[in-house]
Amino acid sequence: MLYARRRPALLCGTLAALMMTFYGCDSALEPSQAKGGSAFSVDPAFQPRVVDGRLAFRDMGHFEGYLKQLGDAGTADLANAEGQLAGFQSLRAYLDPNEWTEESARTAREGEPSGNEATALEKDGVVRADFPVSDQLLSVLNHEGEVLIEQSAFKLTRDHVYQVAAHDVALLDQVPTLSSAPPATKDSLMTVRDVETTEIRDGAVSTQGGATAARMLGTCYVYAGSSYRMRGSTSITNLWFYAEARVTTEWQRKKSFLWWSWWANQWQSGTLRHEWWGNLYYGFWGSPLAGPVPVNGWQSGTGTDRISNNLLWMAGWGVRVAGTLNARHYVNNWAVNGSCNT
Repeated sequence: MLYARRRPALLCGTLAALMMTFYGCDSALEPSQAKGGSAFSVDPAFQPRVVDGRLAFRDMGHFEGYLKQLGDAGTADLANAEGQLAGFQSLRAYLDPNEWTEESARTAREGEPSGNEATALEKDGVVRADFPVSDQLLSVLNHEGEVLIEQSAFKLTRDHVYQVAAHDVALLDQVPTLSSAPPATKDSLMTVRDVETTEIRDGAVSTQGGATAARMLGTCYVYAGSSYRMRGSTSITNLWFYAEARVTTEWQRKKSFLWWSWWANQWQSGTLRHEWWGNLYYGFWGSPLAGPVPVNGWQSGTGTDRISNNLLWMAGWGVRVAGTLNARHYVNNWAVNGSCNT
């Protein structure tokens, strides 16, 4: 199943011609990324089981249906949904800097890690920016990046996607951290794939998962001194069992811990906004892709750390998204008023 966000007059007609079922034929929204988690709930029909700390979905349709339930949920709503799953800590929560509310941003200490960042750095050598996918996907992976779907177990790390049979899930212990390289000795029971993404981590000068700077859809910045900035990005990421095209605009502050330095999201009182346009294609690995699916629209948020939109996403066996995507990103807050293009 394919899910796309766009303006209805343009795309819904295209969908009818393609004979596909789409969801979300609506105009661009203005969601708060920290909206009322106490009111958010998931249909019990889509609630997964928790097995040894991992979410277990009976089949790919169940997995897809749960992701659709999460939809445009903000951070507080995702935290609420995860809180209903006893014995489960998500990868989203594990990487969360926890500065997405006014109160937490105000009490954060300048330049230091907050939330779970220090733990994720020390144990796994990663931060949130190492995973160029939506919080909705990270919300269904456990803190080790693992999920059970039908008869398969998947593990997402910074650079790779691992797949084993569900009854061989212990083999994933050969990948001890979220930044580990694949096992030196190949195991016929484990399939290893690169994370294919058009987004390159900040400061990267070589390839990540086969994606070079020439293949980037785009990342741009508006700086406010040396410690604060707005970061805008457009990205397409393919993980074999999940694929998405996304636009994100976020407010960040620079942090450091031991020998690491990185940028992490922080709440700001002003407004973030982006406009997007492009042509996307979808299908399966090794097969011709269908499309184009034109996407265009806008989104803004005031009093938030980030606005992000999955413009098109798929869940399935070997799903793949490609195409072109452009955006203009705006920030207007206490520190800076500016824009940049991706």
